[in-house]
Amino acid sequence: MEDTNLIPVTFDVGKTISSVVNGPHRNAVVFGCTICALAVIAGYCYLTAEGHQVVLPLKISHIQVGDGLEEPMR
Repeated sequence: MEDTNLIPVTFDVGKTISSVVNGPHRNAVVFGCTICALAVIAGYCYLTAEGHQVVLPLKISHIQVGDGLEEPMR
């Protein structure tokens, strides 16, 4: 018979980040995150250059990027 009771799991974000940064794969993680961030920036720049409007949600506010041909938001 199998035990079907739930086991509580705790997840500490700080401890996880610390173990990744201080672990043996630190350089690969930093390089991967840097490449990902640069790809996101390049994607936003490309979409804006093609005339698309890009909205970046940042917690409470939004940053809206356009090609400058439209009226500014008031």
